[in-house]
Amino acid sequence: MLDESTLRERLATRTTNQFGKTPGELDAILGWNRTIEATYQAFGALVVNANQALTDVVDEILANLGAESTNT
Repeated sequence: MLDESTLRERLATRTTNQFGKTPGELDAILGWNRTIEATYQAFGALVVNANQALTDVVDEILANLGAESTNT
């Protein structure tokens, strides 16, 4: 999951991809973001808090897999 303000900031500041820069694309992405968590959960997917630092995201995934932390 990713909150709207973080998603907007990441799309606006990334330099590797232009998708999401136009108002229409941004609106579509924000709309998808509002509904995707429930869709993934319905399939039994692990929903990770992507608002946190990348190392914490990885640690959350590894913890759910029973693996060791990357923050050693």
